[in-house]
Amino acid sequence: MTSIDNSLFTLKLDELQPSQVYISQAKLNSVSYALRCCGATGLSPVPVVKINNRWTLSDGHTRCLGLYLHGYTEVSVYEDPESVDQLMYKQCVKWCHEESLYKISDLQGQVIPHPVFESFWLRRCRVMHRLLYQNLAYSLRELSP
Repeated sequence: MTSIDNSLFTLKLDELQPSQVYISQAKLNSVSYALRCCGATGLSPVPVVKINNRWTLSDGHTRCLGLYLHGYTEVSVYEDPESVDQLMYKQCVKWCHEESLYKISDLQGQVIPHPVFESFWLRRCRVMHRLLYQNLAYSLRELSP
């Protein structure tokens, strides 16, 4: 696990680009409960990556939507040193743009039951990941002497 204590900063929720098309209702319920009990201090900071000169969530979409729905305008973030897979995140952002998802508030209409979230969104990401790396492996073999 990466230490993030020294690299925390704050961003406005409406400046963050989502990289996830759907939100799990069950997870959102849990975040809402945490916010009612403890406020924003009960939530962990969220990781972000810079894609196309814009801060993009690499995780924490549900926390950010929960904060937004509870009236918060900012979130504590850190630059994600482990999310170096720019190709994957660019594809996810492309999917978001295809759904007109440009900021956290746009995710309000994307909340779906958790079983649907698991079967649809997570499967979609696994397939994309596998295809990207199969193509990459093939391309690298073709480039090898």
